[in-house]
Amino acid sequence: MDVQSCYTEVAVKSALSYMRLPFTPSLAAGLLAFALAGCGTEIISYNRQFRESGISQYQQSAYADAASSFQNAIRQEPGDYTSRYYLGQCYEKLGKLQQAIEQYRTCLEVMTKSLEGKGDREMRRKVVEAYASAISREPEKSDDLTALEKQQRSAENAFILAKIYRDSGDADMALTRFEQAQRIDPQDPQIAKEYGLY
Repeated sequence: MDVQSCYTEVAVKSALSYMRLPFTPSLAAGLLAFALAGCGTEIISYNRQFRESGISQYQQSAYADAASSFQNAIRQEPGDYTSRYYLGQCYEKLGKLQQAIEQYRTCLEVMTKSLEGKGDREMRRKVVEAYASAISREPEKSDDLTALEKQQRSAENAFILAKIYRDSGDADMALTRFEQAQRIDPQDPQIAKEYGLY
């Protein structure tokens, strides 16, 4: 048992003793749940405060400070995909392209597992664009390309590869991946638009 748990148990027992109630695990659990009920709100509000500070700092071009704020927001709430996207943007501005790519990749994974993230199509479009653009500008991109090529093929995966190959000047591979993305999801307007324009 860690120190915090010991303090909590002592506090609960003391409160029960003061109220002259018998100590039972269910009563202790109920009191503990009641005492901690406000903690979730606190964590969420701290997460939001860090994210809002980060966005403000980012808009003022204070990228190192903004990155620190977004890191704190993510520590409070690892599922905060918006902060992950902006942290990637900060890393790009700071010339840390590989760290930016890692944030975009993680951001897409987090969004896939989040109910809110699955429905946030506009943010996902921005992350996909940033992810593909960052990889295409990377001097040594073979590892990232290999990892993407090994993933189970989906419309989004093929679309990301198409954008990377297009921006890297590999027209044949870009056309192949655009066609593949279109075939997997013919209803996606973004894929259809970029494929048509290319």
